[in-house]
Amino acid sequence: RCSTGVVAGCWPGTLIGDFTGIPNDYPLFGLGLDSGLLTIQLPPGNPFLVAYDSDAQSRQPIRLPADLSPYGDFWRYDYVRIGDCFVEHLVRDYGGPNPIDTILNANIDALVPTYPGAESISIDRIEAGKVVVGIRYDHEYAGGTTLYFDYATGKPLS
Repeated sequence: RCSTGVVAGCWPGTLIGDFTGIPNDYPLFGLGLDSGLLTIQLPPGNPFLVAYDSDAQSRQPIRLPADLSPYGDFWRYDYVRIGDCFVEHLVRDYGGPNPIDTILNANIDALVPTYPGAESISIDRIEAGKVVVGIRYDHEYAGGTTLYFDYATGKPLS
């Protein structure tokens, strides 16, 4: 609970009561399979976000990592620099890269010498069991170069 001021992302409001959770049949939610986000729409006057008035501000997106939900894809991207190239690494779980992430990220890192002068190697999206990776030079794709990796194993797909 907040007391006064903004502290670590917490905004004070009038506490109406203790937050007891959301029932498993709560109807006001959305799940973005492409984003891995669960968005909960809280009703007006709720005790969780009482400091906000507008409808848009009463939505709370929650990223669902793979270790918490079968619908979650990833927790975050980590950014590393290899030479002059920025490379995105996938981290699916709260605790850090899991063994499959380590394999996938090593395979993505191995692309750097294959594409000399690339500005970045980015994870564009996760779709249908694949991690889609794009190569960019000067903020543009390298001739439309898109590479695919298996989401379950981290290995390149042919």
